[in-house]
Amino acid sequence: MKKVKIQQKLAVLLLVFSLVMGGILLISQSYFNHKQILNASSQCYDIGGHPSVSVSKFRQDYSFECEVPNEGETSKGKTEQGE
Repeated sequence: MKKVKIQQKLAVLLLVFSLVMGGILLISQSYFNHKQILNASSQCYDIGGHPSVSVSKFRQDYSFECEVPNEGETSKGKTEQGE
């Protein structure tokens, strides 16, 4: 009877630990994506461009585009989870 209770406690502890670690990983991914977007936007403004950002909340990815009106060209960059 005691073995079953100990195994149940260990299983619950492992599940809680896994959920907490998964949450930490998702939050850190979101934080670093946010920092990359801020950095890219700042660099775009520095060259006189207008940043356009599209963010996907569920896939944890984004696409970034910097339109520079003086040059008539567009500088594009895209980052997805796993790259």
